[in-house]
Amino acid sequence: MIRRPQQSASVTAAPPTPALLSTAAGECVGITDGRDGHSLFGKGLQPALAAIDAENQAATKIPGYVTVALLGPLTDGPNSLSGGRAVHQVEGAFIAQHRANQGNAYPKIRLVLANTGSEQKDWRTVTDRLKAMTSTKDRLVAVTGMGLSRQETIDAARALAKASIPMIGDLITAAGLDTTGTIDKGPKITGLVRVAPTVNTQLAAISWHLKNRPDLKTAALVSAPFTPNNTPDLYTQSLEKAFYDQATGLRPYLDRGDVYFNFDVRNGADRTSLNTISKNLCGRVTPDLVFYAGRATYLPTFLENLHQRQCRTTPISVVTGSDAATLDRKIPALNDPDAPISVLYVPLADPTQLSSKNNPDRALYKAFADEFGRPDRISTHDPKVVQLGTTGD
Repeated sequence: MIRRPQQSASVTAAPPTPALLSTAAGECVGITDGRDGHSLFGKGLQPALAAIDAENQAATKIPGYVTVALLGPLTDGPNSLSGGRAVHQVEGAFIAQHRANQGNAYPKIRLVLANTGSEQKDWRTVTDRLKAMTSTKDRLVAVTGMGLSRQETIDAARALAKASIPMIGDLITAAGLDTTGTIDKGPKITGLVRVAPTVNTQLAAISWHLKNRPDLKTAALVSAPFTPNNTPDLYTQSLEKAFYDQATGLRPYLDRGDVYFNFDVRNGADRTSLNTISKNLCGRVTPDLVFYAGRATYLPTFLENLHQRQCRTTPISVVTGSDAATLDRKIPALNDPDAPISVLYVPLADPTQLSSKNNPDRALYKAFADEFGRPDRISTHDPKVVQLGTTGD
C-alpha cells in the first residue's frame, strides 16, 4: 500500500507497516494483528487489541495456524455511521478466537483487524490486501464482520467472493445483502452468510407489537437513502421498502398518514431539513408514529427537533431498525414528560434481555461477558426506548 501524503495533526504516529495508512482525516486504516501498536484504531480498542496481540503471538508459535480477519469500520470519523459498535465487535471476536485456541484445538487462529475507515471509503485497498493474504504465510481462510449495509460493503463482499474467501456478516440486516446478491440486482455473492435477521423480520415483529396499541393509527415516513459518500445506504433503503411492504403489516399506518419526507446527509447531517420535517409533523395530520428509515447517528438530532416542535405535548413514537441500539437513552428529548417521545426498534442481541432471568441460556451469556474481564452491565428498563428482541446496522 502507498501511504497518503496528507496527514492530520491528530495522528500521533505514522503507521509502522505497509499494511496500514493514514488518511487525510487522521484515521489509521488497513490491517493489523496487534504487533504494530495497540492504539492505532483509537483508545477504545486498545485493551482488546492488546489481548489479540498476545493471543496471536501464542497462536503463531504453533505450526499450521490460520488467519481470520474482522473487516469493517473500526474507527470513528466526523460522519461516522459506526456508532461506537467497534469495541463490542472486536471484544466478541477476541473471545471467539481465545475459545477456539484453547487446549489442543487445531489449527490455531490468528485474528487480524481490517479497518476500512469510519465511512468505509478504503474498502478496496483493504480487500486487495486481504486477497493477497490467502497465498502468503498469513494463510487467510475467512473474513467476518464485513461492515454496515451500504454499497461499500456489497462491493467489498463481491471482491472477496471472486477470490473465493468465505465471509460471515455480523451487522448487515438489509434484505438481499446475502449470497443471493439481490440487494442491487447484481451477481451472487458466493460465500457470504450472515447471522442477523433482516429489517423485514424486525419490522414484522414491531407490527405484531403495534396490534396491541389501537391508539396508534397513523404514521409519517422519514428517510435518508444515501450515505455521506454519495453511495446508496442499503440499510436505510431496505428499511424504507420494508415499511411499505404489505408483508410486514406496517403499510396501513403510512396510508392513513400520507406524510413522507427525505433528508440528505451527503453534505453532513442536514439539521435544517430535520428541523423543517419535525415542524411539518404538526399540521393537518399529526401522526402518532414516525417510521424512521435513517441512521441512528442522526436520530438524536431528529428526536431533539421533535422535542421542540409546536405540538410537542402530543405523544409520538419513532419506529426504526436495529441501528437504534446505539442510541443514548439519557438524551433530554426522551426524558421530558411534557413532550412524550418514545423509540421502538428490534435489537439483535440486547444485553438486558440476554442477562435476564427469563433467558434460558443466561449462564452462557454471563460466561461470554465475563471472559473478557468486563462487568456484566445490566441496564434498567426504559419505557421510552422499547426494545423487542444486538445491535445491527
